[in-house]
Amino acid sequence: MKPRVLIIAGPTGVGKSEAAVIVAEELRGEVVSADSRQVYRGLEIGTAAPGRDLLERIPHHLVSVRDPRLSWSAGEFAVEAVRCLTEILERSHLPIIVGGSGFYIRALTDGLFKEPPVDPRERDRVRAGLQDRLVKEGVEALWTELASIDPHWAERIPETDSQRVIRGLEIHELHGVPL
Repeated sequence: MKPRVLIIAGPTGVGKSEAAVIVAEELRGEVVSADSRQVYRGLEIGTAAPGRDLLERIPHHLVSVRDPRLSWSAGEFAVEAVRCLTEILERSHLPIIVGGSGFYIRALTDGLFKEPPVDPRERDRVRAGLQDRLVKEGVEALWTELASIDPHWAERIPETDSQRVIRGLEIHELHGVPL
C-alpha cells in the first residue's frame, strides 16, 4: 500500500494553516509548509505564517527555518520536503503539505527539469548577463529570443514572465538544450 499524503493548497489568507491543524489533530498529522516565503525566519507577519498557537498544537516543518539572506528554490524545497515526508511517515503520522505555491507542490509531486551539473560561477555569470539584458532590452525581446530557440517552453509561459523567460534562456545558454 502506498503511503498517503494530504495536500491543502490555495491563495494566501484563506485558512489553509488552520484547516491543516484541525485535520492533523484528528488524523495524527504533521504539517509541511509548501510556501516559498514562510520558510524564511523573520517574515512571519508578511507571509501569513502560522502563529505560535498553531505551531504549538501540531509539529510544523519548513516554517521559519532559513535565513532570508539565502536563496530557496523549488528544487531545494522538494528535497527537504521528501526528507520531512519520510520522517513523518516513519512515525506513522499523516504528512499534510500546506501552501499557496503551486510551483512548489508540482516540484514535489511531478519533479523538475533535471539540469546537468554546471559550475555555479558560470550559472551566476550567465544569469547576471540575462538580468542586464532584461533591464536594457525588456522582457518581450528576451521572450522573442526564447521563442526562436525553445518554442515549446515559450508558448507555455506569458511573454511578461521574466523569471521563466530568463530560466529558459539560461538553460539554453548553459546546456544548449531547450527547457
